[in-house]
Parts: sequence; structure tokens; C-alpha cells
Amino acid sequence: MEPGSVILPEGFTLMDAMSAFEIGEPRMDSGMILDEQRRPPFYPLAPLLPSEVCWILDRSIACEMEWHSGNTLSQSVYTLLYVHHLSDINPDFIPPEYSFSGDTLRPQELITTVLRAAVLGLLKCCDLTWRELSKGRVHDCEDWQGEKCEVSLLEGINVEHILHRLDVAWGWVHDSWLPRRDIDALCDRIMLRKILLQLFRLNLSEKLNDLRPLVATGREILRRIRASMLAAPVPNSPASLAFDPYITRRLHNFMPIRICDLPDQKHTWDALENLFNGWEELSHRLDIRCLSAWEIGGSLHIWANRKPHVAFLRSLTQSAFFDKQTILGNLPTTWLVERFFYETLGIDYATFLHITQSCAASAALIVPHIRSCWYNPPRRRRYLMKSIVQWHSLFDALLNLTEELVPYDMQSSDIIASLPSVPTLWRLSATREVILSGFQQELYAPEERPIAYWYLARTIEAHLSCIDELLPCIGRDSPVADELAVQFKFLTALQYMSTAMCAITSSYLTSSWTRMSLNFLRRYKWAFSPEYDDLTPAEPMPDLFTFRNHIQQLLQDEDFSPSSSFRTARDILLELAGSDKCEGWAGRWTSDRRQFFRTLAAASERLIAAPASVRDITTFRINDLEWDPNILRSSRACSISISHHHPVYLSDVSNSDVFNEKECLCISGLDSTSKRVPRVRYPLRIRRYSQFRFALRRSKRLKVSSDADASSSIKEEESAPSTTLKTKRQSKARAVTIESLASTPTTAKVKRIPSPRKAKPIPTALDVPHPAPARWCEAYDAIREMRARTPAPVDTMGCEQAQLKEKDPKASSIAAYMQMHPKLREAVGGCLSVDAVLRANDDTISDAICKVGFWRRKTQYIKQTAQRLRDDFGSDVPKTVDELCSLPGVGPKMAFLALQVAWKLNVGIGVDVHVHRITNRLGWHTPPTKTPEQTRLNLQSWLPIELHPEINLLLVGFGQTICTPVRPRCDVCDLSAGLCPSAREISKSTGKRVLALARKSGPKVEIALELDEDSATASTDPAISEKPSEDTATSGVE
Repeated sequence: MEPGSVILPEGFTLMDAMSAFEIGEPRMDSGMILDEQRRPPFYPLAPLLPSEVCWILDRSIACEMEWHSGNTLSQSVYTLLYVHHLSDINPDFIPPEYSFSGDTLRPQELITTVLRAAVLGLLKCCDLTWRELSKGRVHDCEDWQGEKCEVSLLEGINVEHILHRLDVAWGWVHDSWLPRRDIDALCDRIMLRKILLQLFRLNLSEKLNDLRPLVATGREILRRIRASMLAAPVPNSPASLAFDPYITRRLHNFMPIRICDLPDQKHTWDALENLFNGWEELSHRLDIRCLSAWEIGGSLHIWANRKPHVAFLRSLTQSAFFDKQTILGNLPTTWLVERFFYETLGIDYATFLHITQSCAASAALIVPHIRSCWYNPPRRRRYLMKSIVQWHSLFDALLNLTEELVPYDMQSSDIIASLPSVPTLWRLSATREVILSGFQQELYAPEERPIAYWYLARTIEAHLSCIDELLPCIGRDSPVADELAVQFKFLTALQYMSTAMCAITSSYLTSSWTRMSLNFLRRYKWAFSPEYDDLTPAEPMPDLFTFRNHIQQLLQDEDFSPSSSFRTARDILLELAGSDKCEGWAGRWTSDRRQFFRTLAAASERLIAAPASVRDITTFRINDLEWDPNILRSSRACSISISHHHPVYLSDVSNSDVFNEKECLCISGLDSTSKRVPRVRYPLRIRRYSQFRFALRRSKRLKVSSDADASSSIKEEESAPSTTLKTKRQSKARAVTIESLASTPTTAKVKRIPSPRKAKPIPTALDVPHPAPARWCEAYDAIREMRARTPAPVDTMGCEQAQLKEKDPKASSIAAYMQMHPKLREAVGGCLSVDAVLRANDDTISDAICKVGFWRRKTQYIKQTAQRLRDDFGSDVPKTVDELCSLPGVGPKMAFLALQVAWKLNVGIGVDVHVHRITNRLGWHTPPTKTPEQTRLNLQSWLPIELHPEINLLLVGFGQTICTPVRPRCDVCDLSAGLCPSAREISKSTGKRVLALARKSGPKVEIALELDEDSATASTDPAISEKPSEDTATSGVE
């Protein structure tokens, strides 16, 4: 369309057009060409000089690097018009009349042979890159742009064919009559494209040895090309028309048009040099067989002042680490577990297997954790948030495992006791990284910063405590002793800085606590996941009320000095940077680690100008803190600078993963002469004691005296009670003793009282009753008849039978409530009374109920419940549902069953997994229910009340014998004859189980489930019934 013209199609009015413009569609004007955008027509066979071909090849690499940087193909590679005219410059299809071979300065072969081969190589490089990027290691529209606009990237052409075309082009140029200078320039560019194509198609797991020679050759060619930079062609040259930035308007794309200015040639060669550097770094990384070194290198690249790798290299690094169920190309996944525990506990895999026999679950967490170092920052933060609860789940599993292991010597005993600390260290490191990434990504409002620093200090304290727990099981001659010293000093310096910054930024706390609590829950929602409910409590947890008390006490401590804290942190970091033992697991990244320490020390040096005491904090101008997110061009870390001072990179400084304490915990213990570095001990730590004082950190192995009275203080500590922090397995876990350097040690114990939770009433009825299902009475009677002729485990081991042997009425109620295994009665002395249960130790109860599910947790519930029954209910079972549900581990199902059996109170239906599954299979719920509670409310709304007490026993037995969760025995079930819409039948011809849908109309769908011949025969014989088993009985406190 020409400017000023209007087209009015039939049925499309001017009002419709105005409405479309009001939508604001960015592509609405994509077809309109302004006068300044009009270009002469492009002729792909227009003769070109050798220098013009070289310039086009150079700019094509600029297009490729621009796509790697995150722009779309239509904004970069597709702007080269020869991409869309490959068939026009194919020498096999050019008519003789279009030949211009008579021009010796502009031979036609420069286009049909040289330029065409280079464009083919460019597209194939993009195709190989697109395949790697589409593996899912990086994310489309987030890390890269994968829209092809229906333009071919030569997906169906073999790489060898294009390499051959490049060789043919190089041979023609080498033997041509062109000037030597032009020959060298063209040969270098052809070979550079060939090197890139070989690098992009390289299989690192099979041809790793070819990577470094190719990179070295490419760098040498690039050096020669950069030495002779080309000038841009004259304006009327055909080469200047080879690129059209407005090509997007003619392509099928879904992205709005945005013109992308290509970088100049210097920046293009810099980007290509960075690509070569990434390949070379990856080749060195693949030689490393150490998890810690992989994470240290990746973390340093994230937090140091570097330009991040392009998405292709980040994806390629993740694929090189783990791809097709192999590690680093040829290592099995068991290698991950071996290195995981070796670099944490300093033990070899054989010793670990001999002690534990299993723990392969850690491998599923290690691979994505290492890969996350090459995610983009927001996605890495989201992954770490999710991984924290996964690491804690592994901790809980190892905690259960350690209770089952029997040590065969003292060393194995220490290793077993330290196993749960291993995933805890990884969890704390991920927690610290999540906190710090909030500064990097500018997520924290000013009033959230002191809370973040406070929680950071608490996390570091917990991390250092875990390291102390691991020290006894690590050999003194372990090769990771140096890494332990690095980790300890780094975390100590970081704790000093975070504590001081918490105090300084406390001036930001101007909002009400109510408003802050809302922001607090939103910011730390990842720490309050419902998945924690069934796990051991995770410490430390963010707690706004604890923060309020701690910050008040911190600001009242006259001995605290932010300036001195930064000075101490600076001294520790400078000592680390100059230490000969700084390498640890860093390997070839040791120099980067030293530079990181120096940067952090410089930050602490500048922050020494902070207030010298808490009194100065009240007069300190908070506006003197400048939060500049643009100080670091790559990491965008949140930096702080005090006015008239240089900026301080506080977020970079506090990198957690740079030193990889999680994996490097296998560090050996320090000897008794080692000097430990003091670290701050304010309310920011998790250790609980009544008065928070400035104290030196003390290890169980090391004692550091700060004055002449230290020895007397230690003696007083031995006689005085101390505060301890224990896990839920107090008999197994090692208590952490709190020591103080105060003249009079603190002896009072402070017991943390959990916040009371308001009990929610159990719903008893639906607002709108559920309608009774059709033919339910027939199905119910049929189930009753089948149960009469088929015994089930629940008939002899259910809660109805548990009280039959009890003579004492209270003991009878207790037995009915607890539904215990028969051996428990014998284990506690023959009577299931509250006093008998309280007298029994945990091991006795555990041995008696070890065949039921979740027996460890139920052991705790039994003891806790017996204590509650004695203290609050007169050693008897409560008579209301709400009171029963207030007992440990009791849900609505157990409450209703206990009331029916113990007190003969019919107040509801006890719905377990059998009742929930069977009633849904029978189609009694519309729509199907998702939880047992929904099932209970539906059933209570229509099932006659006189059937409420018996339906649980009826359906549980039916679910144990016939309507089983897997492979239900529909062939012997009377409901299969039209009463059950989920009925299955055995096909006589194939011996396979098929699903027959009970529909009046429409096609039948058959789903075949393979059955072996023996099982099919057994299931078709109604005379065969399952023998009741103790293991299948419904028993145990919920």
C-alpha cells in the first residue's frame, strides 16, 4: 500500500478498522513501508568484489552472535538476504545468460561457490545450536528465541555435505587468480566457518580430545582476521543491500517487529572470542572429576564481575555434566553418590555402602543442583527455592536410616551419626543462595533488607554448627582439610558483615509490624511449604517475631560495633586471599577465588566508615547507603556504598556457593593447635539462650581463650547447665553446647514454646446434601454378602477386636483408640493402659509395632498421646471428635472409629483409603471426590445413619480381599454384573484384563492390562482367597 491509500473490504467498515487500532496490536503496521525505509531491489547474483564478500561474511557472524545474545532469528540471521535466495545462487540452477564470468575482479564463483557455502555453514551452525538449546536445559523466550518463522535451517542436510562445500570453496579460492591478500582473507573466513561448524556438531562425550585443537585453530584464524579489519562498502555497493533489518515484515512470525542494530565488528569478534573461551573452559571442566570444583567454578562465574555465558554454552555445559544417564560422558550415576559422600565425609564409596547399603536418592538432587549454576538468575532462584525442601526430605530419610544401622566400630558410629548433616549442609547453602539472590535481583524493599540480613546470619550460624558436627568423623589427614579452613573463615567473615548490615539497615523498619508480616509471608513463602508438615522441623526458619526481639536486643548491646565487625571481616578475607592453602577444591579457579576474596575485603574496607557503636546507628543517615544495582554490569548485584566512598558489592561478597561448603564438608578436622577465627554471636543465631552476649565460637574439639580467665570460665561451664539444640531423635543426635565468654556464664535454659495453633472444627455436614446414587442399596447388599463368605485381615485385627482382651474399661477404650498390633499388649505387660504405655521405653514399643507402616512416627505418637491422655483426660479416651483430633497423629477417620468402638457413639463415618477408593469406583460421588474428608461428608449426607458404624469395616475388608488398589479381582466380584461402572473382566481369548464401561450408548473402550497365566488362573478361581496377614491389617495411630 502507498501512504495515504485506504482499502475498504466488504463487511469491514472504518469503525472496525478504528477498533482494531484501539487494541494496540504491535504488528498492525508491520506491512507499511515508510519513505526512509524504502530500499533498492536486491539481486542475489549482483557481482561482488572479494573485499565485499569478506565484509558480508564478517557481518553474517555478527548476525549469528546477535542471535546467541538473545535476539530472534528474524532480527539477526534472517536479515542476511542470501539466506532466502540460496536456490537463486545455486550454480546448478543458474541459466547461462546470467553468467558474468568475464569480470575477472568479480568472478561469479565468489557468490555461487564461496558465499553460498558460507551461508550454508551459517544456517547449519544455527540448526545445531537450535537442537542443543531445545533440549530444555535453557528456556525458550527466556534465555533464547527459537522461532524459525518457517524458514529452513537445513535440518535435513548432513553436516558432512556442508563441510565438503566449504572445502570446495576453500580450494577454489586457494587456486584462483585473485590477489594474494584477497585469497588469504577469504580462506581465513571459510576456515573460520568450518571450525565453528565442527565445534557446534562436536560430541563432547566421544571426541573431547578434538575440542581444544579446534578452539586453538579458531583463535589463531580469528587473530589474523582481527589484524586486518575491513572497511564498510561504499553506499552504492551491492554488498550494502545484502542485509535488510525490516525482513521481519515478510516472514511468518509471532513476535512484534523490533529493529535490532547489529554490533560493530570489534564487538562481534569479542563475542566470538568469548564463545571460544567458553568452549575452552568447558574442555578443562570436563577433565575434573570433582563435584565441588564444578560448583565452585559455576558459582564464581555467577557472582564475579564477568559477562555471563550465552545460552548455548550454558546448555552445553549442563549436557556435558549429565546426559543420557551418564555423568561427564562415561561415568555412571553411582559416581555422584560416591563423590557426594567422599567430598562431605571423607570416606570412600565401599566403606559407605558397607555401613549404609543405600542412599542413591542424593543423585537425583545433585544433578539439577550442579546444572542450576548455568541457569539464568531468576530461574536459578526458583529452582533453589524448590530444592530446599527436597534436601530436607533427604535429611529426614537419612535420619530414619541412621536408626536402623548398627555400627561395627567407632569410626562407622561417627559416620552414621553424621549422615543426616550432609543434606542439611546443601540445604543451608541453597537457603543462603536464595537470600542473596534477592539482593542481586533487586527483590527486597528497603524494609525487607534488615530481615534478609538477619536470616542470612542465622543460616550461616546453622551451617557452621553442621560443620562442627561433621568434624569428629573426618580424618585428620583428609585431603580436604584446607577446604574446611577456607569454608570456615569465609562463613565467619560473611556472618560479621551480615550482622553489621542488619543493624545498620534497621532504620528502614518504619512500617507497622502488621504490614511487614504480610510482606514477610509473601517473600519467604518457600520456607513455609506444606511439605514440611510431615518432616522433622527445619532449622533455622524465618520468624518475624523472633526477628523483632533479636533486633531490639542487638540495638541495645553497647558492646556491638558495626565498624569493628567490618574491620574483622576485612582482616579474615585478606588472610584468606594471601593464604597458601586457598585452593581447596577450587583447582584451576583458585585465582578467581583469591580475586573474589580481595573484592570482598575491599567492600569491608569501605564499610568500616559505618557507625562505630549502636548509639551512632540512631544518628546515622540511612540515605548515605546507596543501593546501586548497575555497579556490576554482569551480575547486577545489589551494591552498597557509603557517601564519598567507593561502591561495595555486598551481594557478590556474600556468595554462598563460591566455596561450596556443602560438598567440601569432607574436610578433615583441625588439629589442637589450629587457630580458630572468632565470629559474631548475636541474637541472629539459632542457638537459644537467655542473654545474648558477644562470644567467640567454640568447637567441641577446639577451645579458644580470649583472656586470662578463660580456663576458669570453662570450668564453670562444665558444672553449669547449658542450652542444647537437638533434633527429634534426641537419643541419636549430638547436642550442640552453647558457651559464653561472659564472666558469669549463662545457666538458665530457655525452652522454645511453639506458637499455639487454633484447632479447626471438624465439619459434620454439607451445606447442600449429596443425592443418593442409583442402585446403591443393591451394591451395598452385594458387598455384604461377599464379605460374609470372604474373611479379611481387618476382621481379626481391626480396632473392634483390639479391646476384646481388656478387662479394665479404660484400658478397653485405650486399646480401641490405638488399634495396636497384638504384640504391643504383651510388650507393655499384658494391659494397654496409659500408665503401662508411659512406663515402656521407645524401643519396646517400636519392636512391637515395627510391622505396621510409619512405625517410628507412631512410636512417638503413642508416647505423646499417652502423656496427653493422662494429663488432660484422666487417662481415658475423649468423647468428642474435636478433642480426639487434638491428640498427636489423630485425624477424623480415627476419631469417628474410636467414638463408635470405645463409646458406642455414632457421630460420623470413618473414611480411610479403602472407603474412599471403593465408593469412587462405584460412582457414588458426583463429581468424584479427591480427599477422604469429601467422601465422608458426601456419604453422611445420604447414607442411612444406622449404616454409619458398619460401612468402614465392610468396605475395608472388601478392599483388602476383592476390590484391591492394584489389579482388583473383578472376575470374582458380584458387582461386575452392572452395579460397578469401573468393573473389569478377564478376556477368555487373550487372558488379559479389560475394562468394560457400563454405558447405555456409545462405543466401548478396552484397556488391556497384561496378566501372567498363573495370576489369571488364580484370580478366576473363586475358591481361592487371600490369607489374612498382620502386615495388611489397618492398624496404628494416624
